[in-house]
Amino acid sequence: MRIETLVVSPWQANCYLIAPEHGTSCVIVDPGVGGSELISAALSRLEWQPTAVICTHGHLDHVGAAATLAAVWDIPVYCATADQAMLVKPSNGLGQALSPVIAQLLGEDALPRPADLRDFTDFSTAGLTLRPYPAPGHTQGSTVVVISDDLEAVACTGDVIFAGTIGRTDLPGGDLHQMRSSLRTLIQQLPDELPLLPGHGPATTMRAEKNTNPYLVADYLKD
Repeated sequence: MRIETLVVSPWQANCYLIAPEHGTSCVIVDPGVGGSELISAALSRLEWQPTAVICTHGHLDHVGAAATLAAVWDIPVYCATADQAMLVKPSNGLGQALSPVIAQLLGEDALPRPADLRDFTDFSTAGLTLRPYPAPGHTQGSTVVVISDDLEAVACTGDVIFAGTIGRTDLPGGDLHQMRSSLRTLIQQLPDELPLLPGHGPATTMRAEKNTNPYLVADYLKD
């Protein structure tokens, strides 16, 4: 598997271009606001053809360029139904307190709706298999997406799990009890050796987080 990491948006969010070991097709994961030109330049440099845009959740710093790139490449956008309204009106996910920031970035509290907007299911594209794991807590539609080819797998964790910490739960749609439940489920379902590609910061592994992340220990995960 080949992975290109791009840091986009004023919030320094990670966008991932993921392709199988062979071929020129790929998926775009979390194309944040302001990332269109950077992502398009990387696709041109790599000579990769995207077949889908994957959104781990609906926050602007992760989805701001989704509709633009989907239109350019005529490809679908996948985002959990619970977060799809954020792709059209960013304040639905960030709250009215951040409306001035949204207005500064976009000019208004609005984004174009992707022409082909889909909910998550298990599916295959670009020589890759994608399996979503619903993980509400940071947002209601937060989803950890495991992407694999014939050789290996990675998990795009969005703002659910980071290296050494987890996503915040104080924005609209966030819920600490749901986050704890999601983390307990992910600990059980994801193998220790699985690489984790978070929405911000460095990559890690499930084993490393189980061993060192203070938010993944049993005492924290109790309701």
